[in-house]
Amino acid sequence: RDPAIWWGTVRATAATLPDAYAELEKSMEALRTFVVSRGIPADLLTLAAVEISKVYRRDEKGNTTNEIESYRLSQQLGFGSPNVQVVREIANGATALIKQGVEVESGTPTYRVSTIEETKLDLLEKATANAYERAQTLARGSSSSVGRLVSASQGVYQIVARGSTSSSDYGEYDTSSIDKTARVVVTLEYEVQ
Repeated sequence: RDPAIWWGTVRATAATLPDAYAELEKSMEALRTFVVSRGIPADLLTLAAVEISKVYRRDEKGNTTNEIESYRLSQQLGFGSPNVQVVREIANGATALIKQGVEVESGTPTYRVSTIEETKLDLLEKATANAYERAQTLARGSSSSVGRLVSASQGVYQIVARGSTSSSDYGEYDTSSIDKTARVVVTLEYEVQ
């Protein structure tokens, strides 16, 4: 099974940069501990660089001044795992850390398909065979037969959530659902005899 990818973000705000960083480290450790406790090995975890932004004090009229009021730091922790159910549980459960005072945002897991090209070729073969069967049915209904193939073209290729009726002229690639359906459109033109 292809791995699901998840990123969670922790944030910390304090009046000084060292205090904000200390709070960020504490929050990141809580998130890391949560993820590892759900069965994800620590060596699979990736930490992104710390992002720093400054919050400037506003004057009595609400205008921003040059005086720094606080520092806001954020950092992401991510991993990939073929155990997509565990990834979904972590994504859904990480925000429970808010109860411990951790400012955490859980990203939506992405579920990708690594066999897109193989699946596409298989679907094209099946769709072409199905189109030929339909052409034969239509020809029989009009007391004719299917002749040679005049032209063939591929339309959109879509990977959508299982059960979805979504359709697009440009194709779709759903990465938010674990279970997916792949569809391809082919247009074949045959001579009728």
